[in-house]
Amino acid sequence: RVSVEFRRECELLGGFSLLTQATLAIICIGVLLFKRARERPREQRFAIKSGGAVYFLDAEEIDWIEAANNSVRFHAGGKRHLMRATIRSVEEQLDEQAFARIHRSTIVRLDRIRKLVPQEHGDYLVVLRDGTELRMSRRRREELRARLPC
Repeated sequence: RVSVEFRRECELLGGFSLLTQATLAIICIGVLLFKRARERPREQRFAIKSGGAVYFLDAEEIDWIEAANNSVRFHAGGKRHLMRATIRSVEEQLDEQAFARIHRSTIVRLDRIRKLVPQEHGDYLVVLRDGTELRMSRRRREELRARLPC
């Protein structure tokens, strides 16, 4: 697939000097590699070490995630699982269509949200299906509201 795309992109290079063609070819390769990296599938499972064993948590099971120092705590089906990672690194692995950051320390699975309740100073309370209440910052409000079906 890359070679077909590469050939198509580089067909336009015919009228340039050999050095220019080589430079543009390198740029084409870089662009194609960047596109391919962005198309990579997101993480569907997380390996969590606990008590000498490794447990696997499917992304579909996760209700919400909170930052806990240099770890993250997954909340799934009433259970909590601690994993050594930053919230940013976990966020990068999640499907951005299924999860949203609602606060600097909180990520929520969109289909778990029951309602949004306005609070003082423009903040919102995010209430999940299981009754869990999470604070959403003003900064994240419009982004989340745009992603939820109304």
